[in-house]
Amino acid sequence: GIGGTFENGNFTYYAQSQGINAGQNVYLVALDKNGKVLDRKPVQIQAPDTVGTINPLVYTEGDRNIKGAYTGDVKTVKLFVNGEYRGIGGTFENGNFTYYAQSQGINAGQNVYLVALDKNGKVLDRKPVQIEAANAEGTITPAEYTMGDASITGTYTGDVTYAKLKVNGKYVGNAGGTFENGEFEFYAKNKFKVTDEVMIEAYSSNYQLLDSEKVNVQSNIQLAGEFTEATYKTGDTSIKGRFTGDIEYAKIYINGTPLPAVGGDFNAGVFSFYVGKNMNIEAGDIVKIEGYNNLQPSEALDVSDVNIIE
Repeated sequence: GIGGTFENGNFTYYAQSQGINAGQNVYLVALDKNGKVLDRKPVQIQAPDTVGTINPLVYTEGDRNIKGAYTGDVKTVKLFVNGEYRGIGGTFENGNFTYYAQSQGINAGQNVYLVALDKNGKVLDRKPVQIEAANAEGTITPAEYTMGDASITGTYTGDVTYAKLKVNGKYVGNAGGTFENGEFEFYAKNKFKVTDEVMIEAYSSNYQLLDSEKVNVQSNIQLAGEFTEATYKTGDTSIKGRFTGDIEYAKIYINGTPLPAVGGDFNAGVFSFYVGKNMNIEAGDIVKIEGYNNLQPSEALDVSDVNIIE
């Protein structure tokens, strides 16, 4: 544009509507009354001195947004969790702001803070965010799982929204599951063996662990077996006998007390179970033997009395 007011050696030129910013190449060309060019000079542009503050409210685990108030020239914020940069954004209107944080998994005990910026990225303020633990409750009760089934099923209560599967102390697969009307399904086919220790963990929508329960895993093979003879002769070091079917190892109980070791040698219908020389089993003692298969470790195939002879 062209114009300006020139009086007593000073001039002004209206430029507010031109959107002039620091870094732009701006200059003025001086003209006489006939339009003849008299001079040309660059205009030095200085960025305005922006100021502003933010004051975040207490954030509860799992909430959708961090909320709070702001003043001045704040246009956006950066989020940091335990010193790690997580993102930039926010909505700033009428002295209040929101910043979407639900996907960040923010938990009580973490060091969380926001850095306030003006429109040019200048840092105006930095404030910590106080994190409050969510008050969620819930339980999970898995039903017995048979190898080959597509899913672990069962019931739940309270605020459970998803689950994780832990096999022998390590997480397996993805978090998830379907939780509706007090019943759940969690896909688990080919995730573990029948002899593994399987746990299912229940979580709230706020990423809070609510419950952890063992899954009783059964083989899809029909197993059977029994003891046809079980004898101990006083002074011997082993219980011996005969068996049929799928028995692979045993547990021994002496007068109701289990021996700490399980095992035994089971082969071709004949077995022996070492009890050592110091058990002092005598006539009149009640000795029982339980037979198990590795594919069904939670349920005995047979229980038999041991015949004690002198």
